[in-house]
Parts: sequence; C-alpha cells; structure tokens
Amino acid sequence: IQALGAGVTTTDTLTVYSADGTDSQKITVTITGVNDLSTISGTSTASLTETNAVQTATGTLSVSDVDSNNTTTFVAQTNAAGSNGYGKFTVTTAGVWTYTMNSAQNAFVSGTTYTDSVTVATSDGTTQTVTVTMTGTDDASTISGTSTASLTETNAVQTASGTLTVTDVDSTTTFVAQTDTAGTNGYGTFSVTTGGVWTYTMNSAQNAFVSGATYTDSVTVATSDGTTQTVTVTMTGTDDASTISGTSTASLTETDAVQTATGTLTVTDVDSTTTFVAQTNAAGSN
Repeated sequence: IQALGAGVTTTDTLTVYSADGTDSQKITVTITGVNDLSTISGTSTASLTETNAVQTATGTLSVSDVDSNNTTTFVAQTNAAGSNGYGKFTVTTAGVWTYTMNSAQNAFVSGTTYTDSVTVATSDGTTQTVTVTMTGTDDASTISGTSTASLTETNAVQTASGTLTVTDVDSTTTFVAQTDTAGTNGYGTFSVTTGGVWTYTMNSAQNAFVSGATYTDSVTVATSDGTTQTVTVTMTGTDDASTISGTSTASLTETDAVQTATGTLTVTDVDSTTTFVAQTNAAGSN
C-alpha cells in the first residue's frame, strides 16, 4: 500500500463467526500511511573540456513519488557554489539544472580531470548529487621580452643579445636551448638558453654590406610546450673606405726634351663598385 499518503489512514475488516454460527465478531485493522521517499532519475552528470572561454553544462532531473497524495518538486537553488569552487549551479523546481564555470579555468593542467558537484533535493527530502567533470587542456605559453636588436656594421665582428620570458597558466615552461644555430640569411649564428637568454654573433665583420642598406638575420625560439617567437637582428651597412694599390711613383732624369711618366692604379671596395675620378691637365703640387 505504498501509495497511501503520509498520515492517511485506511481500514481493513474481517468478520469472524463461531463454529455453530450463533455469534460473530468483526476484526478491524487500521493502516496509517508514511512518507515514502521519491525516486529521482534523469541526467545527473556532464563533461566539459577546458577552452579559453567560460563554459556551461545543463541537464534535467525528474522525480516520481508513490504516495498518491504527494506532489513532489525540487527545491530551487540559484548560483549555489560547486563542491570544489570551480563554478556555480542553478536548479529549478522542475529539476532543470545549469552549471556555469567561474572562469575559463585556464590553470587546469592538460589531461587532468576536475569535478564540481551539488546536492539537489526534492520537497520530501530525497537527494541526488549532480556532478560536472572538466578536463584540462594545454594552454599556449605567452612569450615576452626582447626579441629584436640592431647593429651598425664596423670593421669588427659584432654581437647582440636579449632575454625572453615565458608565462604559462597551466605548467612550468622553459625554452628549448639552441647552440650556434644559423640565422635565416646566414649572416651569423644564434644561441639560446633554457632561461630565454639569446645571443647573436656575426660570422664576419660583414664589410660587404652596402652603406645605408639594412640586412636581417632571424631565428625561431620555441618553448617546451611548442609556443614560438621569432628573434630578429637588423644590421645597417656603412661605407668602408676603398683600397688603392698599383704604381704610384715614377722617376725621370732631365734631358733637353719634354719627358712623360705613366703608371696604373687599381682600387678595391668591399661594399661598392668604385672608379677613379678623371682629371685632365691637373697642375702638379709644385
């Protein structure tokens, strides 16, 4: 008689007769109903995978109650904190529940699962735990610091250096070390430490760089989680003086005639095509 409501009474009677049929007696049993707990069914779990945005999950619970005079609903909740504080639950009297993360939870470690739960109750005190499981993903690191440098060509090999830093909300991240890695244009080599300190060394003085022209050399620096940053060194050429060689002296012995002397000079210039400035009948110094 599970359908008998709490506090409701009903009776059942049996009439008993004597063997000779001359007498009879009624036996009456009174039955008083008690509250039978409800049965909760429906969706009580959900799964989320961490992204860079706040996420929600939802589901619907249903309740059945064998006590015929009971109309059972759920106890409403609004923004109830989850058991582990990752988000909040809201529950309607009809059993519709919604979970909202407090943030994108980027600090969740890749591949690790996290749960948040709430206890949902019906008006007769029956309870059900609702649980949301969240799986962390790998959030890319953020690289900052010095990623560029400038050099002006001289007659010597030059170096440039800088330091990169990395932040990662869900892991301890370092840089992938590199030693004497050739720059993209082959003007020099880069070295990078796990701490993000990078150094660039020119292969030579690069005297062939044209005055005023700019040249770049780059390398791609990576963190242990695969985040990358390009480091670029810009070099500006300067005018390197030409080198003149060849015959620059001659000797004459005076006679009674006009004499001439001749010779040839050559010029080399590492950063341009250089010629001599022509002169005609230029007076000697004396």
